[in-house]
Amino acid sequence: EFLGRTDTQTKIRGYRIELGEIETTLQNHPAIANAVVIADQSRPGDPRLIAYLITRAEAISREDLNTHLLASLPHYMLPATYVFLDKLPLTAHGKVDRQALPSPDEQQRRSAPYEAPQTKVEREVAQAFGESLGIERVGRNDDFFELGGNSLLIARVGAILAGLYGVDLPLPLLFTQPTVEGVAGTIELFWKGGYQGLQDSRDPATMLSEIQLDPDIKPDGLPMADIMDPSGVFLTGATGYLGIFILEQILEQTSADVHCLVRASSPENAIDRLKRTAETFKVDWDEKFRTRVKPVVGDLSEPRFGLSEKAFTDLAGKIDSIYHNAALVNFVWPYSVLKGPNVYGTVEVLRLACTTKVKIVHFVSTIDVLVGSHMPRPFLEDPLPQLPPHVPFSYPQTKWISEKIVELAKERGVPTTIFRPSIMMGHTETGACHQTDYILVGLRGFLELGILPEYDEVLNCTTVDYASKTFVHITMQEKSIGEIFHLWNVDAIPTMATYDWVRSYGYEFEVVPFSEAVERARRVSPGHPIYPLLPVLFLYESGEAGLPMRWDDHLKLDPRLECAHTLSAQEGTDITAPDIDEKWMHDSLSFLIERGQLKPPSAIKLLAGSAEGQRR
Repeated sequence: EFLGRTDTQTKIRGYRIELGEIETTLQNHPAIANAVVIADQSRPGDPRLIAYLITRAEAISREDLNTHLLASLPHYMLPATYVFLDKLPLTAHGKVDRQALPSPDEQQRRSAPYEAPQTKVEREVAQAFGESLGIERVGRNDDFFELGGNSLLIARVGAILAGLYGVDLPLPLLFTQPTVEGVAGTIELFWKGGYQGLQDSRDPATMLSEIQLDPDIKPDGLPMADIMDPSGVFLTGATGYLGIFILEQILEQTSADVHCLVRASSPENAIDRLKRTAETFKVDWDEKFRTRVKPVVGDLSEPRFGLSEKAFTDLAGKIDSIYHNAALVNFVWPYSVLKGPNVYGTVEVLRLACTTKVKIVHFVSTIDVLVGSHMPRPFLEDPLPQLPPHVPFSYPQTKWISEKIVELAKERGVPTTIFRPSIMMGHTETGACHQTDYILVGLRGFLELGILPEYDEVLNCTTVDYASKTFVHITMQEKSIGEIFHLWNVDAIPTMATYDWVRSYGYEFEVVPFSEAVERARRVSPGHPIYPLLPVLFLYESGEAGLPMRWDDHLKLDPRLECAHTLSAQEGTDITAPDIDEKWMHDSLSFLIERGQLKPPSAIKLLAGSAEGQRR
């Protein structure tokens, strides 16, 4: 039976959600005449949001609806499924009869024509898709993500297929082609050649075809903008964790107006999104923000960000420098899903840099282009080789390709800088953390299991205020043009050194081997906070996440070599990396508890006591 909750509030994966707020936002879309949103509880432990829509004459896609919602709502308030109806069922009193709403029909979710699975493996993969998504009939050409798949559901499909075939593969590899036919083909290739056979099929040379920059993106004949004293700056990713602090530092260190690209339904909604991000991470939205932040409503993955040619050209005339920080960061989704915003978005940023006048592009990459491609240490601040030693998994693959595209632009005469940050966690004054960072998700989930895993790797993270201040400072130095900089802590510590600080905060736990921690995580229900991290844990188990950065190996090299350009740029300033110590950890934990993203020690103890009582 398919029944939704009739109250207006629900809780999904730890987030409290106001259903009426989603309905109102949907109804503000010009194509939507009416909307009803429910929390489907038909699968125990795995509630999901379903939106029932009455549309006007014009058609609207799932992607358009998600973009509209993300303009004013957080990601966890996106419906898993949209159902389009001719009319809503009503009670005798004229109110929506929520219990009479139909179960989502798979054909309403499908963009490709239905074609039946052809082989036994395809049929079983289709069944796994359907079981996870709550769809009765799935075709061989159906894309898992177009049908409503997300990081939680892809983990469930992976578990089903691992049980069926013993195919315990990293999900970005298993879902390289996220259709039924594509996943079945990967399984069959695994049967023929094993894991090594799959690895051998991933020729690094295939990445070369992705490194392309339109021939018309070039600075030839254009005047140079005032890149060292900009009056206008273009910033992407300002609604993210690092992005809001980059925005703060640009306002602090320059006098420029900052034009922020934001997915929104209007400039007012864009400003609201930026304000909410600032509030979330305790950034003071003061006079500088109110007068100098200029919203640009657009989408990174669209040509010209979805702007008209005139609007794009007008924007280009106002900009002297570009800070490209935005990316879709996901360690589970395949390259095909991440390519649009991460690779095409970089191309469109470079197009803006070569329109009207030549602008400098400051590109934010990631340490994972080195770790994920199995580059040997020390990690030097050098351009990437033509081909990686190992094809990185999906997210760092998009960043590798984007770096190479930025290099192409540099060769054509576009001034650039590239920054490779490592993990950023905490703020020296507020403790502000990115709540969905995989390390913190793991901490939250494992603590509820009463364990933390043995993990003999380097923790070279730094605080977000240090990273953003250093980043913007370097971009304002002329000698930085054309260089690459690493943003991480040269005074790294062993990851397990932080466990004593977690204990001194009041948490009780047992340290267990990593393999045992993963095995315990496998046994949790989908509603457990560790469940969404399972694909990342499998990624690390397989070695696909990259070569281990062992503490013993770290002690054999001079980490200052890995940040030589950054350290040189800091000379003569008061910018120094803060200590990663007990206070840093306690401030971070306090922030997470305050934001409701981590249970306090007392609640964890009650949880452990309840579990012990149930076992007895």
